[in-house]
Amino acid sequence: MTTELLSYHTIAKLHGIIGILLFVCGILQFVLKKGTVLHRYIGYVYLISWIGIIATGAYIGSMLIVAIVVLGFYLSLTGLRAAIIKDKPYAIADKLIALFAVLVILFMLISAIRMLLLQNYFGAALGIFFSLLYSWIVGRDILHYIFLKPQFKNRYGKLNWYVNHLTRMQFSFVTAVGAFTAVQNIFKITFLNFTLPVLLGFIVIKKTTAYFIKQAGIKENSID
Repeated sequence: MTTELLSYHTIAKLHGIIGILLFVCGILQFVLKKGTVLHRYIGYVYLISWIGIIATGAYIGSMLIVAIVVLGFYLSLTGLRAAIIKDKPYAIADKLIALFAVLVILFMLISAIRMLLLQNYFGAALGIFFSLLYSWIVGRDILHYIFLKPQFKNRYGKLNWYVNHLTRMQFSFVTAVGAFTAVQNIFKITFLNFTLPVLLGFIVIKKTTAYFIKQAGIKENSID
């Protein structure tokens, strides 16, 4: 076995281990009590795991897949920032992070067009699907962080940050699940491995967010 091949297998195993850590941390964030010290520390491990996934994934995978993972990390990072900042004004760093996400989406879209011209229809479909999906999310962020538009149609008062934190962390986890199903080839169709968890994730996030909001005693249109 060559050194290069051995290195690839080593990085691939490390990628898998970090992926399992990220998956476990994501599940724990669902089931453990919110707002505790343990919850915060697991959240930090979850975020750092995303960085490990990006670094190892860049070595073993395509740049298009890495771009998708970077946007999953973006949701995790902005979700964590929402919990830290709460109702305080956003910093210039938050605006720069959102603008960086725009560049990643543009890269995905350009890559998709290039793949389409090369008749790589699977890669093109994957790039278009995720670039459109995250364009909707990041577009809202640009309006919110830079143009100071409301994040939600239904306001939650001073706990608006909590709903923002919940949805972002959950959707980042859905992205991680999509990557996991793709690696394990759960659905035997690569495109479905990436997209089906996202589509199902929208339904799950809507249900679980409603549950967590009710559990926290948050009422829509609150002015407290």
